[in-house]
Amino acid sequence: MPPPEVSTLTPSLPLEGIESVTIAQADGVIGQFRNLVLHSHFQPVISLVHRRVVGYEGLLRPRDLSGQSIAPDVLFDSIESEEEGVFLDRLARNIHVRNFGGGELDQLWLFLNVNARVAMCAKGYEPYFEAMLKRHGLPPHRVVIELIENEIRDESKLAEAMRYYSELGCLIAIDDFGAGQSNFDRIWRVQPQIVKIDRKSLVQARQNTRVRRVLPSLVSLLHEAGCMTLIEGIEDEEDVMIALDSGVDFVQGYFFGRPAPLLGTGLDCISQFPSLCGRHAELSQAKRALNLSQLNPYIETFRQCGELAAHNMDAGVASKRMLALPNVLRCFLLDSNGRQLGGNIALPDRASCADQRFLPVSQAAEAVWSRRPYFQRAMAAPGQVQVSRPYLSIADAKMCVTLSIMIRNVFAQDCVYCADLLHE
Repeated sequence: MPPPEVSTLTPSLPLEGIESVTIAQADGVIGQFRNLVLHSHFQPVISLVHRRVVGYEGLLRPRDLSGQSIAPDVLFDSIESEEEGVFLDRLARNIHVRNFGGGELDQLWLFLNVNARVAMCAKGYEPYFEAMLKRHGLPPHRVVIELIENEIRDESKLAEAMRYYSELGCLIAIDDFGAGQSNFDRIWRVQPQIVKIDRKSLVQARQNTRVRRVLPSLVSLLHEAGCMTLIEGIEDEEDVMIALDSGVDFVQGYFFGRPAPLLGTGLDCISQFPSLCGRHAELSQAKRALNLSQLNPYIETFRQCGELAAHNMDAGVASKRMLALPNVLRCFLLDSNGRQLGGNIALPDRASCADQRFLPVSQAAEAVWSRRPYFQRAMAAPGQVQVSRPYLSIADAKMCVTLSIMIRNVFAQDCVYCADLLHE
């Protein structure tokens, strides 16, 4: 028999009122809203380091009385009042908590979505969430409140609303980072423990090598901001490889399991992890070996040019062999404080082809590069050639890598000899 219709919001918003429109069945708890039946589905969240499921996200799956599925977005877009929105939010979390609590999941997180606008207005209604968790025996530290993307004019009020969950002991996650309003301003204010990177970033990384190269830096920046990271939308092995490259902590997506009413999905794909991680390690090692083989001719010539610069005191003459190699943009010499001694050393034809738009930053004499990692690493390891990570050169806005080595000239002065190589 289908559950009875609920056409109006006759129940009240506190816990008893919410649970009056839920029904515990043999296969789980369902909720009633308008003429719809609400079911819980769960999707696994995987730790790449632990290679196992560490949590599940609770997702609402509405159906009409004939059993036809209704898109969750359609349901939430149909909300007609603030009170109705709070009611639906509380009802959804109630059935997720009760359906989650039945499994042997003592160490796992439950991710619960909360609409940002609902979070901001919920304190105007009677308390609910803490009492609901206590009734159903789910400790707050096992709950991750996932803030759903919404355009909010006053982010400080949103941060204040989310503070309730933090003080209760829950973790906070920001959803869809990199899309819409989920940006660093929200991270600074809300101070989440987990940031979920939007699938659009993953799609762009598949299509654009520059995005794929930058993604690890984005993940590293989020880590420095004090956030663990999760990439959503993992659908195939290539997505897994990109996630492994990025250094992200967690992944979620159809590759590990589609949302399902029963917990425990994702285990089949976890069994593939050893082989996937082994293949990723092999590919990474092969890539490093290829990069090294391509750089070796440059490194050896660079070392010899550095020795000439140390003995001859003429970096221009010493750099001729280096500049004769393809893809060498420029050479230059720094003193022990990182100040550039003279201008950039480049072949005349390359200098004449320089982009005129960057003339204000093209003259580098007396520029101070002491903050650059290639200078700091060279000073810390005298006589050893250093290779920087790819970065955008301020001299011409080209992606390059810099070779650097600390040398000692005939006057016993420490200098750092450098060469920029076009990164392709």
